[in-house]
Amino acid sequence: MPALRPVFTNNIIQTLQRGVSINLIAQNGQGRRRLLEDIKCTGLKNTHVIILNITNYKESYHEFIAAMWESFKIKKTVPKSLEELIEKVINLTEYKTILILHHFDELLNNSNIDCDTSFFDQLNSIKDCKKISLLCVTNQAHDQSVICIKNEVNRYSWLDLDKIRLPKLTYDEIMVELKYRNLPLSTEEISLISKVTYSHTKPYSLLNYLVEKIAIIQIDKETTFSAKLEILIKQYNLDMVKPSNNEYLSNVLHSSNRI
Repeated sequence: MPALRPVFTNNIIQTLQRGVSINLIAQNGQGRRRLLEDIKCTGLKNTHVIILNITNYKESYHEFIAAMWESFKIKKTVPKSLEELIEKVINLTEYKTILILHHFDELLNNSNIDCDTSFFDQLNSIKDCKKISLLCVTNQAHDQSVICIKNEVNRYSWLDLDKIRLPKLTYDEIMVELKYRNLPLSTEEISLISKVTYSHTKPYSLLNYLVEKIAIIQIDKETTFSAKLEILIKQYNLDMVKPSNNEYLSNVLHSSNRI
């Protein structure tokens, strides 16, 4: 599958390969997780890409280290700290590593995290490692949030990260993505989906939602495609606030069962 944002993805990779640590700033629904997967699937030579969801490790520093260490498949004792892990990776591997920490803001403005100042200092040290690059994904710039240590506010984030915002999906990028998914739609219908998706606040999330429902709404031969899209978008917006039953889809499925 081609990258969703091919130019931006390539630029991010090149920046990481130069040894620059990055804070990727993006809201949910923009395709940030897809970007991370695209980086991993690019097939970079002699490069190991690790994606860790900090949500799973914010309360266990040991589990974070263990998960990161396991990804290297090095048959040695799990390091006790990130500093020790970095040292072992540098000495025991021949390839480069890109460490991606998704939902990094779970460690910010949070008094219940299981890590201390040395952990953040060790993350900072990665920028000086020729073999390792760091990408932290947050909803807002990391330095607008505080770091709490032992249930007390320590200070604002002192990480040395280049702040890069995820650009808005373009109409052409959405068109390419929809065409690649090989949907049973005309060029005009794909163009219509691209237009409504492009103008939405959560374009990638909406795109996936619409693609998932395409097979169902195609059963309805009486309603125009644009009207069906309008109904689905309204339902998606409602579900963003509170999941609810979709009468239109239920009726379409019910009708198909009677055929």
